[in-house]
Amino acid sequence: MIPFPTKTELMDIRNQFRQFDPDLMERVTRDDFNSITFSFDDREDVRDRLRSIIFRMYQTDENSLNYTAMLLDFCKDKDPVVGFVKALGKFICNDEEVGKKFVEETLESRRNDRISQEDHQSVNR
Repeated sequence: MIPFPTKTELMDIRNQFRQFDPDLMERVTRDDFNSITFSFDDREDVRDRLRSIIFRMYQTDENSLNYTAMLLDFCKDKDPVVGFVKALGKFICNDEEVGKKFVEETLESRRNDRISQEDHQSVNR
């Protein structure tokens, strides 16, 4: 499963982007974007593909990305995980129903994982 960014990680990502954007234009180059550390970077099996997808989603021209739009999409819910899933679900498919199903299944899986962890913790107390 892809690790989802926490609120703290999203703020860290924002700060990393700002280091490449001293004039606060809300855009960075592809090279700058590739220098940013994301929560999924330790997953070599998906890292490059996710980076490519995210860049294309928020690309403003051949070599630039609007990082504010990206971060806002990731925060389109009180829970950044839900926002992240919604952002990826919107891009993964053009069919709205398939996208909704992806989001629902991913969130359900996450809820089940959380419940399982809570059950495990209560047993070990």
